[in-house]
Amino acid sequence: ASPWRRSGVLVASPWKGYYNLSQYGYVHKTVNHSQNFVNPATGAHTNQIEGTWTHVKWRVLKRGGRRSEDSLSTDLSQFVWLKQKGLLSSQHRASLLFSRDLPNLLNPLI
Repeated sequence: ASPWRRSGVLVASPWKGYYNLSQYGYVHKTVNHSQNFVNPATGAHTNQIEGTWTHVKWRVLKRGGRRSEDSLSTDLSQFVWLKQKGLLSSQHRASLLFSRDLPNLLNPLI
C-alpha cells in the first residue's frame, strides 16, 4: 500500500502537470501568483505551506546546508514533531525530548 494519502485538497499553481490530480482522488485548487496570492473565487492560498517550508529550509541551512536524504528525513521529522508539540521556540528542551522520542518516530513498532 502506498504511504501517500490518496484524497484531500491540494493547493498549487495552475500548471498543466497538475490537471489530472482529480483522477487520483485529490481536489486541486489553484492560485496564480502572477495575478494574486489568494484565489478570489475559492479563497485558496499557499501562505501556510510557503511559510512552513521557509522555516524548514532555514533550520536545514542552520545545520550545515545540503543534507543527505537520511539527514533531511530526520530534519523533517524533527520539524513536524517540534511543531506538533509546540516546541519550535524552545530549542534546547526540544532537542532533548526529540532525542528521547526519535527511536519511536523512526520505528513506531518498538
